[in-house]
Amino acid sequence: MNDFLIQNIITFLLGGGVSSFVTLKFTRKEAEAKALSSIQDVYQEVITDLKSYNTELKKDKEDIESRLSVRIQNLEERQSRQDKKIEENEREISTLKHFKCTDLSCLKRRQ
Repeated sequence: MNDFLIQNIITFLLGGGVSSFVTLKFTRKEAEAKALSSIQDVYQEVITDLKSYNTELKKDKEDIESRLSVRIQNLEERQSRQDKKIEENEREISTLKHFKCTDLSCLKRRQ
């Protein structure tokens, strides 16, 4: 029985039973390091995606601003033309007010 027990203990020691206890700590640390590395890779991808999204948003904003500035400029020019036309019409109306009366002998009417 003693020989059997000694043989099993020697087999356990030489077969790697003890080494599994020693390498278990290193294996666990290696697995944790790999897990943290994969999490870090995911975060790096998220950061890269956010940077590209931010760049895209800035480009879209600049495009919209340029289109709106052109549109505003066109509207301001149009408003200026309309203001000039309104002034011309007001002058014409003030000139024509004197001819409002159809009576040729009216004092308010100019000739």
